[in-house]
Amino acid sequence: MDCVIKVLSQDVANQIAAGEVVQRPASVVKELMENSIDSGATHIQLYLTDAGRTSIKVIDNGCGMSFDDAPNAFLPHATSKIKTSEDLFAITSFGFRGEALASIAEVSNVVLRTRRPQDQTGTVIEISAGQIQKHSVDTMPVGTGIDVKNLFFNIPARRKFLKNDSVEYGHILHEFQRVALSHPQIEFDLYNNQNAVYQLKPSGLKQRIMAMFGDKMESSLLPVELETELVSISGFVSRTDQTRQRGFNQYFFVNDRFMKHPYFHKAVMDAYTGLIPDSNQPSYFLNFKISPQQIDVNIHPSKTEIKFADERDIWQCLSAAVHQTIGKFERVTEIDFNTEDAPQIPVFRRTSDTSRANISKPVIPVDKTYNPFKNCPGDWMKLYPQTDLENSNPTDSVQETESLFQTSELESQASFPCFQYGGRYIISQADGGLLVVDQHRAGVFMKYNQFLEQMQDNAVCSQRLLFPELFSLSTEQAQMLPVAMPLLTACGFVISDMGHGAISLSAVPTLLLDGDTDYSKQVVDLIELSVQEGDNTLEQRKSQIASYLAQRAAIPYGKQLTQSDMCHILAYILSHKDSDRGADGKRIYSIIAADSITRLF
Repeated sequence: MDCVIKVLSQDVANQIAAGEVVQRPASVVKELMENSIDSGATHIQLYLTDAGRTSIKVIDNGCGMSFDDAPNAFLPHATSKIKTSEDLFAITSFGFRGEALASIAEVSNVVLRTRRPQDQTGTVIEISAGQIQKHSVDTMPVGTGIDVKNLFFNIPARRKFLKNDSVEYGHILHEFQRVALSHPQIEFDLYNNQNAVYQLKPSGLKQRIMAMFGDKMESSLLPVELETELVSISGFVSRTDQTRQRGFNQYFFVNDRFMKHPYFHKAVMDAYTGLIPDSNQPSYFLNFKISPQQIDVNIHPSKTEIKFADERDIWQCLSAAVHQTIGKFERVTEIDFNTEDAPQIPVFRRTSDTSRANISKPVIPVDKTYNPFKNCPGDWMKLYPQTDLENSNPTDSVQETESLFQTSELESQASFPCFQYGGRYIISQADGGLLVVDQHRAGVFMKYNQFLEQMQDNAVCSQRLLFPELFSLSTEQAQMLPVAMPLLTACGFVISDMGHGAISLSAVPTLLLDGDTDYSKQVVDLIELSVQEGDNTLEQRKSQIASYLAQRAAIPYGKQLTQSDMCHILAYILSHKDSDRGADGKRIYSIIAADSITRLF
């Protein structure tokens, strides 16, 4: 009988298992650093070469391993953290599965050096593709050092799918930050190609946040504290005026373990509802302390997804804690209008409409022929050519409210009269009904198309600032600047790196001049955005950046528009296909049918 189902060889099975744990260099960094924490280390050093492709070395001063235990650490399902199935429901350590070292050794060359405090000598083990090549003793300091070299050297297909060094380095940074933020009491060092990136001393959480993301974070953080029988929540959330259009710096930890939890994210967002723009998100650094019996950390190989036994109750606790923080630290101060001893202010009362006829406008005599440079030597007169002032219309210099747009032929397409409602909508007549346009979303649609067209044509127009804007980047942002610089230049920003995180911004895209003028914040956001979206294609990244800039440059709600502005917006929208929805999928305009209006009466 022919057998279709066959048992995989041990080598293939091990490589498949390794693929679940080791997806990229950042996975190795996470597993090794967590093992160091489990060893009781107070100082952990991470050394990278070529974003982990060539080498990932983690050195700690933890408990170390004995000569006999060291080789067992590389066996599948070998661990000192659990012994029975009941232990899975009381896990307080990180590397409890016993798969990390075995998986890493299966797809790389590994050199382990380890020594316990009570031993005079340490142990050296060299492994290649899961096979021990050397097991000997040597002198070394107390602790453990693991050097992982040539990751995926024996699986060329997996190595081919690694991204460029800047992208892989960005993923490693995120993993390093998650571990360092969850354990601020531990000293961490990070070196990339022999350059010091982070040297973090033991501290509290707030000091660790500032050390990693810059001192400017201090003024933007609000403390969160909640103690209940079910859960304790502590950490920080950002002020309502320090939110951003993308979810940067959002960290949940449970029992000092980083986790992703969309349900709890909604609880935080719920507390900010109505206080920040719909497109913005707050930063948060929140740690949950809960009994290990109330959580399951074993539902995903990466152990970043955690199941809670009482998710709804914790959701309520989290929402209440953030609500309380915002209400306590950001409440609006009431103004007490004390009228005692206040001066009497006379009130003007109009007696009749005819009284206005006796009021005349003040007249200021102006000599329109006066030229201050008339008697000056030189060529000053060329700057003031003679004009026929007597025949000129004095009202020519009087303009209406400055228009946001130049008059164009497109305005003729919006032939119906239009008006603005509530500082939010433009209303006009349309064939078969009433046209209602969201002015901000329409502005975003226009700016998005303009930014995208200019970037694709490499023809973004820039405007030099009167004075260069100087600001500082965090350590991570400074490391990512060379990666983001080509895209920033393509967007129209002219930036000079002054060294040590100092940046000089001398020009910005012309399309931004009518919008948000916090240019330094936009540059920082774009640096993080360009790195975060590094896995996407260049066209996708340009689209995402154009969308971000369009939000910053578009007409804000509450902006009073001239008739010319409204006509221009309507003409642009009506002349473009697929303009009913923006890049984010939100509706830009709606038409209220005439039948619907008739039914109202």
